[in-house]
Amino acid sequence: MPVPLDMQYVDVPIFNQLVPNEGPKSITAVCDFTTIDSYGLDLTNAVERAVLKACQTLYIDTSEALQPVTFYIPRTQQRIIVPINRQGYFPFLLPNPPVFEVSSQAVGGSKVRFIMLNIPMPCAWWPTA
Repeated sequence: MPVPLDMQYVDVPIFNQLVPNEGPKSITAVCDFTTIDSYGLDLTNAVERAVLKACQTLYIDTSEALQPVTFYIPRTQQRIIVPINRQGYFPFLLPNPPVFEVSSQAVGGSKVRFIMLNIPMPCAWWPTA
């Protein structure tokens, strides 16, 4: 059964294209898919401690990934699937505080490194050498 059009709209304030008055900041993370296939990241504590006011862009490195990696934001339903052997900047529509999921079907040793940035960056990605 189709969902009524007025039921499809979700009002989620996002923080994108803001120049933070705190200056550029970042948090680096590594998801190791050796034994599990997904991670839930909740940056509420980082926002409350003023480590990072908001996350507008992710720099993602899948050079050590064995399978594509999916980044999913439940509140905005944005899904970005990054192929293996890629690096780049990906703008994200994240609410504040940022909460998202990272998953891959590459259980057995795959690693994905990414940097959460509080500054906006244009989307750009390239193959790793």
